[in-house]
Amino acid sequence: MASDKKLCDLQKFCRAVEKAMSMPGEDNCREIDRQLEVMQSFSEVSPSYCSEAFDSISALVKILGNPCTSSTISKSIMTALRIQSKWDARRDSMVVQHNVLLPLSLILPKEQDGNECLKLIQQLTYGIRTICPNGYIEDIIRFVVNKIISQVQDTMLEYVDVLANLCQRNVTVQAFVKGLPAIHTLQRKLLSNLSDSNVSVVILSLHILASLFLTEELGTRIFSSNNMEQSFQLAFSVLFAYGTNTAGAIYAADLLVGLLSHQRMQAVFKKYGQLQDCLHKTVSLLSRVESAVLAKMTELCVVFCRVPGLRVVMAKLLLQRRTTLVGIHMFPLGSLLAGVTVPSVTSSHLTLSTLDLLKEVIEEVLTGSEYMEQMKFTLVQIASTCKLPDYTQGDYVICSCLLQLSQLLSIWSDIL
Repeated sequence: MASDKKLCDLQKFCRAVEKAMSMPGEDNCREIDRQLEVMQSFSEVSPSYCSEAFDSISALVKILGNPCTSSTISKSIMTALRIQSKWDARRDSMVVQHNVLLPLSLILPKEQDGNECLKLIQQLTYGIRTICPNGYIEDIIRFVVNKIISQVQDTMLEYVDVLANLCQRNVTVQAFVKGLPAIHTLQRKLLSNLSDSNVSVVILSLHILASLFLTEELGTRIFSSNNMEQSFQLAFSVLFAYGTNTAGAIYAADLLVGLLSHQRMQAVFKKYGQLQDCLHKTVSLLSRVESAVLAKMTELCVVFCRVPGLRVVMAKLLLQRRTTLVGIHMFPLGSLLAGVTVPSVTSSHLTLSTLDLLKEVIEEVLTGSEYMEQMKFTLVQIASTCKLPDYTQGDYVICSCLLQLSQLLSIWSDIL
């Protein structure tokens, strides 16, 4: 099987690294590079191999944290970990269970070229809610803040991305950042970034400002009702222009999700002149975006549903039948559900967001909807694929799978 070969490739990579550690030399370093090229597609390994993959990841993190590891080997390991972090469960496990940010915090200030460490931190910190400020997290934050302040324009995007990731819905990180001596300098730099030529830098700087200051006096000025029309227009224009582009769409959707988590912003959003058109276009994107963007777009739809008065609008849009290119009549939510597997190890965040969206719609149309029977049928299809997680996959994966199953059972209890 292909999965057996890819797992074997990762194990060979680990052995090559261990050999290079014990017997340094150009030949062993070249062998590491050869093994790394072979395992570029390892991110497709079946979930049933997660236990072995996690063991290999643990070995890689251990070698990465060894002060005797050369920069060449470290760079190869970080590339391997970036391949692995494409999977939700593996990425979360690297941070929560394997504590990979600790060795990365030591490598980051020493990195001379390539920014491989920064790119890995950028990928690992996205969507992680369990990060609390401690010695090494604080070191990463200080380093990133100093780089943002020092006006390193060629890497500004990567640094503001990491800071936005760390601050997103994490009050402990937000409190630490606001307590830094350089916080006022950071404010001024983020405000100056709003005129940057790179629209992604603008979006991410707005996101950081919203995370840190939305409920404070500075946030009241930046995100006033007069300014929000322009901010919403910017976010939606990026979302629709880059809807099929992973990074651009996620940056814009994250900003909207962050803003609309606040009651004051919800009230302003309901008065936005292009609201109806933007809701319609967002739902239309669900069938066209890449899988990496789909989880975030689904989460954005959930947030729209939770704005008072908008759930009924979203329910109608999500349940409106449309004819596909091959003549099949589908409604957007049905199409989304058709691609969901419960539980999912590869895309647990997408599954949970989709189930959250389904719950919102069901609660809206619970009494006498023409779509209820169709939705029940789709739920039956999902339930038919359900199975208990493989208990060899590790605690984090098991908890993720059980959370998805619990959400599905909660939805069934609502409609039965």
